[in-house]
Amino acid sequence: MLWVSLPAPGYRAEPRPDGYAMKVGWWRLAKGSLRITATRVAGQGDRRDIVEEAMTPEVPSGYGAVGFQPSGLIFSERGCWDVAAGLAGLTIRFRLRVT
Repeated sequence: MLWVSLPAPGYRAEPRPDGYAMKVGWWRLAKGSLRITATRVAGQGDRRDIVEEAMTPEVPSGYGAVGFQPSGLIFSERGCWDVAAGLAGLTIRFRLRVT
């Protein structure tokens, strides 16, 4: 099982030379490697187009096989992102607005 603690409403990403950083916390109840990916979504109205942009996850070691796992998500651009995280065959999906 995997849980995520999303940033609070109004949270602003930290500008960095390589993009925009957000901190996201995870709680792992299963052993395995946490895999995080993201795709930027852009569009007008109900029409959505996938835009090729990059998100780099930073998942530090040293937090044990289960329990809390912090991460940094570095987004190449501001905007709306579909994020997916997987652990032990389970996937969590959510949408973040990076401002």
